[in-house]
Amino acid sequence: MKIGLIGGTGGMGIGYALRWAFRHDVIIGSREAQKATEAAKIYTKIAKEFYGNRMTGSITGDHNLRVTKSSDILLLSIHYEHIPEMCTQLSKQLRDDCIVSLLKKKQSEVERIPEGEQPFTGNDFLILEELRLEYDREMKTRNDSV
Repeated sequence: MKIGLIGGTGGMGIGYALRWAFRHDVIIGSREAQKATEAAKIYTKIAKEFYGNRMTGSITGDHNLRVTKSSDILLLSIHYEHIPEMCTQLSKQLRDDCIVSLLKKKQSEVERIPEGEQPFTGNDFLILEELRLEYDREMKTRNDSV
């Protein structure tokens, strides 16, 4: 299985890449392919030192758009404020059978997504942005009424 990590060069990206590379092919994504490739080389070295010959997966790096096209599962490990732009860019590249999810550090940062709505598939990817906008409107309304 190919797992794409958009924003995979950050702190959360390395953690997930190292864990999943034991049995899966992980593709690190970045806006700069060179940065993703360099990060993947470092992650691979660490993973191989830890897992040795037991590691059956791999870690590679590429530009976010190419990672999106080739992933079975796509995880967004990006800052909240970049979600709208990234959703717009990636939605045109997603396969219909690709599963998409967000990785977040704090529960307070997670969008209020109704139970049963995750994981998103390529066809439903823009729902994420709609839910985020709805959440932002709700929070603004609450703050304005205080």
